[in-house]
Formats: sequence, C-alpha cells, structure tokens
Amino acid sequence: MLGRDDFAELFLHLRMIFAKKRAEQELLKEFPEQVLSRYLPDRAEDFVHDVVRPYAEAYARIREARYESASGPEAVNAWFRKPQQVDNHDWRPAALWALRHHENDPDWLDTFMRALERLSASMFIRRVYTTPRVTRYAELLRQLDEGHGLDSPALELREEERADTRAKLDGELYLVGKIRKYVLLRLDELLARGQGVTYDRPLITVEHVLPQNPSPDSQWAELFDEEQRHQWTHRLGNLVLLNRAKNSAAPCSLPRRPSISRAVTEWSPSP
Repeated sequence: MLGRDDFAELFLHLRMIFAKKRAEQELLKEFPEQVLSRYLPDRAEDFVHDVVRPYAEAYARIREARYESASGPEAVNAWFRKPQQVDNHDWRPAALWALRHHENDPDWLDTFMRALERLSASMFIRRVYTTPRVTRYAELLRQLDEGHGLDSPALELREEERADTRAKLDGELYLVGKIRKYVLLRLDELLARGQGVTYDRPLITVEHVLPQNPSPDSQWAELFDEEQRHQWTHRLGNLVLLNRAKNSAAPCSLPRRPSISRAVTEWSPSP
C-alpha cells in the first residue's frame, strides 16, 4: 500500500510516536527496544494489527489527502496537503497520532491540523534546524499522550516565535531560496479564498516585478532611487509567481509606456 520507501519511513515515525525523542542510533538498533519490546514475544500479532496496519492506513490517507468523513473531510484533507510543501516530514508523527486517535472527529482534526501546519510553517520559515525541530514535535507527542489535546503548549507558537516569523516574512525573502516559493504559494492560496487554485510546482518560479538590475535609462530608475531599490527589491511585495513559459516572455525592463500597473497585471499569472 505504501511502497518500499514510505513503508520504511513509517517505521521512523512509529519510533518517534512511541519513544517521543530524537533518534540517537540507527533505526534497527532502537526500534526493537523502544517499540517491539512492548509486543514481543507474545503479542506480535497485536503489533501488526494494532500498530502497523492502522498507522499504515493513516499514513496513506495523510500522504494522499484522502480522509473520509460524513462532514468536513475537505477541510481536513486541505490541511494534510499544506505541510507537505515544507522540506521535512518531522510533522508527520503528530499528524499520524491525531488521525489514529481522532479519526471520527473531523472538527478536532481540522483544528489540530491547522495549528500543526502553522507550527510547521513557522519553523520552516525561521529555518529551525533538525534537533530543536524534532525536540518540539517530541514534546508535542508527549503532551498529546498526557491528554492535553488541542491545548498542548507545544502546539502553540510563543510570542518570540511569532515575532521572528513576522520578521523573516518582512525581510529579504527572495534571498532565502528554500522558503520563497512556499511563502508565495501559501499567500496566493489565502488570497484565492478557497477558489481551487492549483499549480504545477516544478514549473513555477519566483520573479521580481521591480527588476534586480534595472537599466539606468528605464522608468524603474526614474521611479525608484537606489535606496528604495535596495530596500524593496527582494521583499515580499516585489515578488510574483510565474510559470516558466511566461517568465521567458517577460520583459527584462519596463517600457516607458504602458504604466507600471498594467505591466504588473500582464506579468501576473491567472489564478
């Protein structure tokens, strides 16, 4: 059902769900003690039927965003898709735990996945490295097991984390190659207000409206002095999503006529 690679990754996530701490050794050394010891030698079938099978099914539903419920499955599936755009899968054990324990409560899953995606996105944007990131998710799993649920402190962003996230978004976003496309895609999705905007991600690029190096005799040079260009060139308000075909056809400098507003409109991809 999962294929070789994702089946192997499932066992990494199971180790995290049970151990609730960052791996210190390779999986084959830690998994027997941290997970299998609870089931072997007498409860091997319970491990298969109560752990491997239900978590594999949960993994497939998260990966493919195919949660099913009498009400609210679309919202839950939308949240399953969003964090898969970040550059790690460290959020998945918490999502697996949530689906395994609250499968029949779409409202709970909707609220939880919204908060989990916010946490995942903030750490991605702030470029939190592996150890503190995994430690945060481990603490979240501990709190979930202790019954905290949606009010788990590890699920909430602290004020300094929110401030740092805002500062990163307000900075020279283009220069942080790993996050710039993700931020613009999420922003565009929010602006579309659920109108079903989809993209072929490999074909989408992030480009400047005000060029990085405008020609000295262009209208850009007239309207923006050097200090203004230095301030705004790589910031969020000057970036736009384009597909590669439109990018290759875009002008490298703004003509004197028509106006900048029309040029920006012509450069912007249709929803």
